[in-house]
Amino acid sequence: MEVPRSLIVELPQQPPGQHLEMEAEAKIDAKGGVVHCLWRSVYPGGTKIQDHAHCTVLYESKGSWLQEWSKVVHMVRNSIKMLREKAHRGPADIMQTGLAYKCFASFVNYSSKYRAMEEVVFDGLEGFSSLAFKTHSGDYTGPFHLDNTCHLSGFLCNAHDMDGNVYISEGWETWRCLRPDLMAEAHQVRLENYVLMQPSEKGILQGDVYVLHNDEIIAVWGGIKFKRVSRKAIDILLPKPKTSAARGSSVKEIN
Repeated sequence: MEVPRSLIVELPQQPPGQHLEMEAEAKIDAKGGVVHCLWRSVYPGGTKIQDHAHCTVLYESKGSWLQEWSKVVHMVRNSIKMLREKAHRGPADIMQTGLAYKCFASFVNYSSKYRAMEEVVFDGLEGFSSLAFKTHSGDYTGPFHLDNTCHLSGFLCNAHDMDGNVYISEGWETWRCLRPDLMAEAHQVRLENYVLMQPSEKGILQGDVYVLHNDEIIAVWGGIKFKRVSRKAIDILLPKPKTSAARGSSVKEIN
């Protein structure tokens, strides 16, 4: 998934509103199947304004995922264990839900369903979080289920560099989920995730987010990327909403 141009929600909405169109093209042969997806802004009549994101869906064997993850699950478990020990001794930091989401508050205000990180333990660009979902029956396949499982990566990037910069996601290389049933019923389960973000190129931090249930990997965000953007640029991209309830800084609320 690549997001070269984020869709900025206009607040307040002006007639005729904003319209998002998704295009999907499937190609299936003897070797398997692939689906190419594209998201774009359009005028009410369907004329394209601009492309926002695109991705490719591949049909793969879950058995191959398990084989690959079996080689790293021990490392992930040990890394979480070491972070817990560091937090107990003092070198690592611990944040609860309120403080953790304040790292995003200068440019995005997450509603309660998007605040699943109950506790974050981190040391620099490495960390893990305990996820307690605040969703309810009937929220099936809500975007907050997936979004919550990778918030840790953005948190670490923005907590690491708070000197006039923010980090915005540019997408990810792969998203593989072995247990979509757990994602759909997230309000009934507790998950953990772990990531080590590292510089990959100028202004870019990248890492693999491992999502665990009962110490087993059930999903992986592979190669999730965050780009460093200056605070001044964010103020231009996300201008203060023209409402009486607007805050004094450039903030967008995610519901």
